[in-house]
Amino acid sequence: MSEKDYVLVVYSNPAPGREADYNDWYNNQHLKDVLAQPGYHSARRFRLTDFKLDDAMPPQSHQYVAFYYMRTDDPKKALDDMKTRVEEGIIGLTDAMAEDFLAYCYEAASPLVQELE
Repeated sequence: MSEKDYVLVVYSNPAPGREADYNDWYNNQHLKDVLAQPGYHSARRFRLTDFKLDDAMPPQSHQYVAFYYMRTDDPKKALDDMKTRVEEGIIGLTDAMAEDFLAYCYEAASPLVQELE
């Protein structure tokens, strides 16, 4: 099997009153811990804005989203390895993150398109 591009998308919120701790942990520890794993090559976080494409859209329940970009021939193994590292304490979690996070893995469905000049 040849390597393909994937993205792990994680929706999360800080625990009540812990946003500064949550952002410090995420930006200064967690992203680096995940990127230290084989297969992961970049990551970026975003915070929800007040702007919507359509006002009829339902409200989003998570204020933050993180994208972890992978290139691998075995995404299940990459995800299982991450879960194992969390369970073993190699990748630390924090109580500054609310427990209602969601995580989904997507396979690239098109080539990367960048800004046209």
